Amino acid sequence: MPYAPARADRLTRLHRCVGLAAAPFITLSLLLAVALTHPAALHATSARLFDSRAIPAVALAEPVRPGAIDQTVALVARAHGARPNVVVLDRTGLARVGGFAGGHDHAGSRAPRHTTYVVDIRRQAIVRVEDLGNSLFLIGHGIHAYQWFGIDGLNLASVTACALLALLTTGLAMRVRDRRAGRSGSPPLRWHARLGLWSAPFTLVIAVTTLMFDFPALLPAPDPASRPIPALALAEPLHPGSLDQAAQLAERALGSRPHSYYLGADGRVKLAGFGADIAGDAVVVDTRSMRIERIEDWRNNPVSAAFIVHDGRYLGGLDGFNIMDAVALVLFYLTWGGAAAAWRRWRLRRRGAGEVGLPG
Repeated sequence: MPYAPARADRLTRLHRCVGLAAAPFITLSLLLAVALTHPAALHATSARLFDSRAIPAVALAEPVRPGAIDQTVALVARAHGARPNVVVLDRTGLARVGGFAGGHDHAGSRAPRHTTYVVDIRRQAIVRVEDLGNSLFLIGHGIHAYQWFGIDGLNLASVTACALLALLTTGLAMRVRDRRAGRSGSPPLRWHARLGLWSAPFTLVIAVTTLMFDFPALLPAPDPASRPIPALALAEPLHPGSLDQAAQLAERALGSRPHSYYLGADGRVKLAGFGADIAGDAVVVDTRSMRIERIEDWRNNPVSAAFIVHDGRYLGGLDGFNIMDAVALVLFYLTWGGAAAAWRRWRLRRRGAGEVGLPG
């Protein structure tokens, strides 16, 4: 028999109330999620919309070596007065250098120490300076990770993840209940249920991995064993602390040059972003001895595995339309289609109507 929700049971009311209350948060999270998995587009849009901050007049004290990451870091250190901890290269010869302090929350991003310098590594020149006021990427990360009421882990991402899990659980329970009762509902309502069911595995992955990032205790412990480390030696004299030599070792180990450098305070550097960066490969090098200490990928680093499935790079890559972008479109339809159904149901109830379905 047709399902007429004029007298909705508790499960239906719970599903509806959670969906309506969480709709703004889910929408903002979806927009941020899609944007942040397309960083190249965000950076290009920021450059078109906003002027650079004042660019410090600094220069190297030695001849320019095009592409040398050591010189890039030295240049930014002179401009900022502190050594950066993160260097990310793009495919156009630019490096984004920052990470002067840990964290990228909205409040912390207001501080000058979170400034990002864009360096043309071909001529070792700072071409743009960004902060929270002129970078859509930093703004997006700030909103995404801003801690509400100063409570660690309470942010837009974690609240949205909990709401998605609640909607997924109640939605699946409603589908089981209606199938047992032989209820079908209107065609739009059936499409809402089908899309929710088809997207359920991806929704579950997004929600669970989001909570893992906010609550690291939920992540499995990393495998202490490294992937096999090849026996490599430098073909030139050792230069302790050199990021360029560390990158040469990593390139020889994995067959491609890294695009991300994460500098530790103890002389170690983690190099990542090899090739298409689908497997989450990373190499940890002790730059004091130029020895590879660890090689990681999704198999021995749970964080890498979580990121790979979280952002959809395993099917479509980053900076392109991938599987999670498609899921985001489905979730957007489910969120606002459900809100439209609730609004229509409210109008029909005021008129004393019965059955209601989602708008086609």
